[in-house]
Amino acid sequence: MVYELFKKSMIEENKSIFDKINKTNLHAHALLSANKELFYKEFNRKLEERNLFADMADFRQYTIDNLGDLISERDTQLKLYELSILTAVKDGIKVFDISVDFRSVYKIFNDSITNYVNALNKLKNKYKDKMVINFDLGISRKSYQAKDYYLIKKLIKTGVFNGIDLLGDELSQNIRCFKKVYRYAKKNNLILKAHVGEFGGAKSIKKAIKVLKLDVVQHGITVVDDKNIMHYAKKNKIVFNVCISSNLRFNNAINIKNHPIREMFDYGLIVTLNTDDELIFGSSLFNEYLLLYKNNVFNIEELYEIIKSGLNAVKD
Repeated sequence: MVYELFKKSMIEENKSIFDKINKTNLHAHALLSANKELFYKEFNRKLEERNLFADMADFRQYTIDNLGDLISERDTQLKLYELSILTAVKDGIKVFDISVDFRSVYKIFNDSITNYVNALNKLKNKYKDKMVINFDLGISRKSYQAKDYYLIKKLIKTGVFNGIDLLGDELSQNIRCFKKVYRYAKKNNLILKAHVGEFGGAKSIKKAIKVLKLDVVQHGITVVDDKNIMHYAKKNKIVFNVCISSNLRFNNAINIKNHPIREMFDYGLIVTLNTDDELIFGSSLFNEYLLLYKNNVFNIEELYEIIKSGLNAVKD
């Protein structure tokens, strides 16, 4: 029955049918995952349209130019979080993994961990009847300093976070700088994630998995460049949370026809499909699946397997 609904949604290009299907979105960022229509309705503002970003520095500057004032204020930052959650609710997401930046504690919550955690719990409780919201504790790879460990440790101990996610410029600090943080997160049973293999090579993926003891790789598309590392990731049952539209906006060498997700899937890696930053890239989860279907990258049966992979990835 569920498969038939999914099949119908793809063939008829019908989002309303797709929205009725249980599914996950396991790679999204709280500040940037709102539907553009919801965002415009709330803030009466449109973002500058961009087809490509040169690198993460370019992306960050674009975000500051378009959203900097909203991100820097507590009420509007929390409203961006809520719009991202509302978008997931409207899309029929049942499990939503969404990252928030730990630096918000001292940037907009005046160093109050209690107020920060209370705000996150309030959002979780508000939508608990709609879906499961899992907050990931996001750590900027470029901005992290050793002193931040103590704040991150306190945040982990609050119990509000389901996972930890290293994000941002993966070509900046050495992955070993985060070993201590990830060991503490593992000790406290958090799911260990990191953005890696989006820009860095396949070897960086293996190194991150080994050093940080990762469960999940965010993106990880360069893994296809080395069969030995693909074997290593498969053997260790690493989940790859892939985001098609995001990858296409950053990499001129990738198009929908040659996107690495096809090779990753064929090799037997665990791949899920996700949105990353819907507010920026303008692609819902439905659009991500439809993009792969309409371009004959995957057939309907294979795409349904990817939906099931996402659901299986969050089972206890």
